[in-house]
Amino acid sequence: MTAEGRPEGFREPPSINGSVSNLRTNNPDKCCKPTLKLFIGVLAMCYFSKSLAGSYTKSTITQVERRFEIPSSTVGIIDGSFKMGNLLVIVTVSYFGAKYHRPKIIGTGALLMTMGTLLMALPHFLMGRYNYDSVAVKTSNDPNSTVCSPSSQGVLQQQAPTCEEGEEDGSSMWVMLLMGNMIRGIGEATIGPLGVSFIDDFARPENSAFYIGCLHTIGVIGPLFGYTLGSLCASIYVDIGFVDLDSVTITPQDSRWVGAWWLGYVVAGGLSFITALPFWFLPRSLPEAPQRPKKDQRCEAQDSPSLEPLDPPQEEHTPTISEVAKDFLPSLKRLFTNKVYMLYMCSNIVMFNGFVIILTYTPKFFEQQYGQGAGKTNFLIGGSVGTSSGQ
Repeated sequence: MTAEGRPEGFREPPSINGSVSNLRTNNPDKCCKPTLKLFIGVLAMCYFSKSLAGSYTKSTITQVERRFEIPSSTVGIIDGSFKMGNLLVIVTVSYFGAKYHRPKIIGTGALLMTMGTLLMALPHFLMGRYNYDSVAVKTSNDPNSTVCSPSSQGVLQQQAPTCEEGEEDGSSMWVMLLMGNMIRGIGEATIGPLGVSFIDDFARPENSAFYIGCLHTIGVIGPLFGYTLGSLCASIYVDIGFVDLDSVTITPQDSRWVGAWWLGYVVAGGLSFITALPFWFLPRSLPEAPQRPKKDQRCEAQDSPSLEPLDPPQEEHTPTISEVAKDFLPSLKRLFTNKVYMLYMCSNIVMFNGFVIILTYTPKFFEQQYGQGAGKTNFLIGGSVGTSSGQ
């Protein structure tokens, strides 16, 4: 039937294919729009980069101690500064950040992690070259002796001395490591709470636990690569690219050896920067959220040719800080008066306390007790983390 042959006031009903085509025309590039799975993929990369950087930091404990000539207690403070920065902001970021553009806030946190990680590598470029001949050692026979005398294999015997700092104070550049690790902890505070809450809001209830489990699985894989990276960097001389390696007379098994501890921070910082970029292009909310009302009607609109195409989602109201802050203290009070939550938090504190201590100081114990190099020690620790770490 032609247009001229139809009675006035009537028109030919659109075909099913035509109606679907119209719907697709009003919703162009639907397949390219951000989805929850895309957000989870980007967040998984961020989980991987942060866990890799954290495990690599622990793998450099002994090398940082030798390079900056600082005691183990100071190195422990540097390692703990990550949690210091994390605790400073995690409560406020978790509460206030959930009311605003969460992907962009997570991206900002990832950029802060990048800045902090690169700041930890900066002291290497500001300090002079490492002089292993000046490393002082106290022998068991003569406490005042400052001569380092490794064995013929390049490893000190168990009765022989361990390298310690001399009478002069070590370099104060370690403060930059402390500040960088603290900034890294501040940035990391945005990733876990806001990422999980975003998944809870826009994932189906039966799929939310699966998605969060995938994130934690990627987070467990990160330390395996972090310690492997630490093993590789520990096998490279600290001043590679700045000195002639043929002039280096010590080996990685020597107690005075310091590996390229700074190189892994550059790699981890670059990886964090790459994972931060996609968050800036994700929307504040996802229109396909199953918790939104009239979901069934939207599905019928795609199947039925008689229904009009869906209107684009309305822009959400952004509350002011004063509107959000008025409920902060009451919410905090309700949280800390929840007996189940407090018991769960205390059990996690006890569990993670022992776990973190093992990962932090076991490499140094292996090096000093069994005379192993930092590269082999990190490789062994990485294998144990990959098979036994479930947190």
